[in-house]
Amino acid sequence: MRIKPIFIILAAILTLFCQLTIFRFMTVFSIKPDLMLFWVVICSFYLPLITALFTNYFLGIMVDITSNSTLGVFGFLYLMSGLVIFLLYQLFFSEDVITRTSIAFSAVYLCHFIYGLGLWIFKDALGFWFVVFKSLGIAFYTTLIVFLIFLVIDRINIYLIARRLKEELE
Repeated sequence: MRIKPIFIILAAILTLFCQLTIFRFMTVFSIKPDLMLFWVVICSFYLPLITALFTNYFLGIMVDITSNSTLGVFGFLYLMSGLVIFLLYQLFFSEDVITRTSIAFSAVYLCHFIYGLGLWIFKDALGFWFVVFKSLGIAFYTTLIVFLIFLVIDRINIYLIARRLKEELE
């Protein structure tokens, strides 16, 4: 499946808008999903490496601009998360939803754990176990959304392939 980067950027802007407005009210135990990391996962799965890395960095910069963090922190984290996802996907290539979801879960968890660990070390703002468990919560919540969207994408792909085969047979 080939996705154009401009579509991802436009969809990411819409997702960022939704994350800043609608999803602010969809918190569970003060944890909300990180939908921009969802786009990092999609870019890393479906785009070539260099295009995915540039797109992921741009997504991170968009998050940096809208949040109160230092400019470039999320850009670097999303870039590294995208690289890890791309390499793991190449290593364990599978069209299985569970494999892609577990790769997404590990990348989301590592991204938020490293960010929380940086806050804990440099600002002494959070406790270590708070960082661990909040990162797990964000990873579970985001991965649940990623899993549901991967199921929809797989069903659409199956439908399109079946339709194309039916047209070729007629």
